[in-house]
Amino acid sequence: MTSHPLTASHAPQAQADHVEDLAQLAVDAAQTDDDVELVAVGPEGFTYAEMVKLVRDKTGSRCWVVPAPKALAYVAGRVLGRFLNDIVLTRDEIKGLSRGLLVSRSKQPAPTRLTEWLHENAHHLGNSYANEVQRHYG
Repeated sequence: MTSHPLTASHAPQAQADHVEDLAQLAVDAAQTDDDVELVAVGPEGFTYAEMVKLVRDKTGSRCWVVPAPKALAYVAGRVLGRFLNDIVLTRDEIKGLSRGLLVSRSKQPAPTRLTEWLHENAHHLGNSYANEVQRHYG
């Protein structure tokens, strides 16, 4: 049985955005000469713990979701990264999540809902590991 450590505070919020929604925002922005500020977030907000548990439940995973201090989550990510030859979690990612940088109060979020996307695509998740370092630098 695997576990997914969460930082001690379960209050951090996250709004998942879909890559196709982000691409459409970029295409739309490229077609204007105006300076624009875009907000690329989905319409649903979750605490980070809720989002991890949602993905776990939809994929049928039996992993434990356990609270952990930020430092322990970071160290666990570093250790796991050594085994995977990857960067699993960075301090900047922890800081961004803790500061609420993954949410927006925008009145025009992207249309794709994580809950609906998971319902349709959960069977694809977790079948293979996507190594971030190899994808970008390998």
